Amino acid sequence: MMAAVLAAINLTKIWAELSHPQYDDFRDFYVAARLGMLQGWAHLYDLNGQQRLAEHLGLGSGWGPFVNPPPMAWMLAPLSLLPYRPAFWCWAGMLTLMLVLTWIWAAPGAGRWRWGQLCLLLAFFVVAAGVIEGQAVPIILAGVAGAWRLLRGGRQTAAGLALLPILFKPHIAFLIPIALVSAGYRRCFLVWVSGTTILVLGSIASLGSDGLGLYAHAIGVLIGSAQLDIPLRRLISDPVALGVVDLLTLVLMLIIARRSHSPEPAIVAGSLGSLLIAPHLNPQDFALLVLAGWLSWRMEPRGRWVTILLAAGTLTLLTAPATRWWLPVVLLEILALALLTVRALPIRAYPNPARQPSV
Repeated sequence: MMAAVLAAINLTKIWAELSHPQYDDFRDFYVAARLGMLQGWAHLYDLNGQQRLAEHLGLGSGWGPFVNPPPMAWMLAPLSLLPYRPAFWCWAGMLTLMLVLTWIWAAPGAGRWRWGQLCLLLAFFVVAAGVIEGQAVPIILAGVAGAWRLLRGGRQTAAGLALLPILFKPHIAFLIPIALVSAGYRRCFLVWVSGTTILVLGSIASLGSDGLGLYAHAIGVLIGSAQLDIPLRRLISDPVALGVVDLLTLVLMLIIARRSHSPEPAIVAGSLGSLLIAPHLNPQDFALLVLAGWLSWRMEPRGRWVTILLAAGTLTLLTAPATRWWLPVVLLEILALALLTVRALPIRAYPNPARQPSV
């Protein structure tokens, strides 16, 4: 019941945002896509051009630089031809659809329990905030959930294509494909890396040398911004110690993935590893923990303890405005990764379906 009430509150907030859209992340995507369409994609990361266009469109209040990879702006290009408010409606509707698809494809249970999972998904404000602010996180969630479902059906090629949206915001899920190839899903990884390489080369060609220079400058502006939230790097300031912790995270993730006998442990470990060593995170990025929790619930009974830890980590984000939200989340993620490692240590005698030929 409480989840249903919180879900209703969040849906009300989403509706209010649709009625009176604020100038959040979608504004930056919209302005950048319009700039690319008007002046050419080589000017995509011209921060002065972005700001001038934002002010010309009446969207200059609170403007922030666009630094996502070019495919993000390409996807927004058709919407940038619409007035801002209808474009935001279309985008928010698509993000909501992505959340529903994530629930359809990955949520465990049946009947009322399954509908309860949808309420839980919408009850977490970090999930709803992704829609309100127009972030690409719901698209990545749907891509990972779709890839998991396709892998369960033995369709590795399609699963690799489903993972391509990771490029929209790569730092929050970039280790998932690596974990999957470690688990034996080689064709899935090859399709993903091939598609990503094509998109990266297309991005470089569209930007040119001048555009790449502007992109490097935009990244430097973002790194120097006080708006960055870097959880693990707030806990560990020494670069050597931080490197050791990052390496240990990667090793644990690979151990879990290598001993996986299904895609769930690999995806959960890849999700945790990505969030732990990501160079930049916002609270909305932790919506990935909801999907990871659903997939861990599908594992053996010990996997449900991982779900409990991930759910607790997501719940701590409810107090984000008043507390140092990153500290309990990081600690619970580390505990979940450690528990997955302990779960993976026994050598299993039965064959690994992950290494069977794909259909």
